[in-house]
Amino acid sequence: MREECILKLSVAEPYGNNIMTRSLLPKHAFTLVELLVVIAIIGILIGLLLPAVQNVREAARRIACANHLRQIGLAVHSYESAHRSIPPSRLNRSGGVSWAVHILPFIESQNFFDQWDVNRWYYDQGDTVAEGDILRANSVTIFFCPSRRSAGSAGLSTSGDRPDRPFAGSRQHYEGALGDYACCVGTSVAADWSGDGGNGSCILAQWEYEGTASPQILESWKSQTSFGGIFDGLSNTIFLGEKHVVPGTFGSNTAGNLSARTGDGSIYNGDHPWAISRAAGPEFPLADENSEFNSQFGSWHPGICQFVMGDGSVRSMTNTIEPGTLGLLAQRDDGRVK
Repeated sequence: MREECILKLSVAEPYGNNIMTRSLLPKHAFTLVELLVVIAIIGILIGLLLPAVQNVREAARRIACANHLRQIGLAVHSYESAHRSIPPSRLNRSGGVSWAVHILPFIESQNFFDQWDVNRWYYDQGDTVAEGDILRANSVTIFFCPSRRSAGSAGLSTSGDRPDRPFAGSRQHYEGALGDYACCVGTSVAADWSGDGGNGSCILAQWEYEGTASPQILESWKSQTSFGGIFDGLSNTIFLGEKHVVPGTFGSNTAGNLSARTGDGSIYNGDHPWAISRAAGPEFPLADENSEFNSQFGSWHPGICQFVMGDGSVRSMTNTIEPGTLGLLAQRDDGRVK
């Protein structure tokens, strides 16, 4: 009886320090409404922060892309210093390697360059078929814009890398590594296609073959441009830039057709100019992400496209730049100050 009375007194004591007293007091908990309010506030904050985070990430990717272009521009300068010429857009019209192969020694890829025989077609590389396939599939990190894709995720070309002049044992497609940058052939890709090279800074080489049997081997070749021939000034002339690739056509290239609707073949293959080069001007204005393909420059950075100029500087141009002005920047010798 005495113990029962003590227990009742202890329970009845509302503000005592007794442990049993505190444990029997009612506890406060969040209601469902309060939880929903907190969740809603968190959602609003995330919604406000997400665009800012995305903008910061895109700014970082844009800077990385500009750095890639700057490295490519420096490589072109090193090439010109070593060879007294600008790398040609491609060596010939039947499968000669592109500018991307020629600058490899100047982007810390000498060992990779040594595996190429630049006097042979893109389709005719390696001592064996397997060696050629491995060589063509080797990606280079700085050839990619981080806003669009990376060397590790880009994959290989899926169509269009086929020889215009088939030879014994040749295949319908020789898949190869991709890239997001293209050299500037001037105001028309047709000139680079037809043979004279056009009015840009990085154009088709002059070449001679050893013989007529395919796959043909080059006896000699020579670039048609040098810094001395950039009469408009290096800082006023586009050398390379981001190439437009239509979403959903990654890796696809249209072979043998000036009306090509895709142009994302292997960056090492100079057979088809619209895969490794671009034109700029009134007929080739800058593209946005969803523009149709027309062998023009274009970027995945919102509202702009980045270029490396002849002096090695990187310049961002708005997609709304006047096409006539763009054409003047694309020409090496128009004689007008931009």
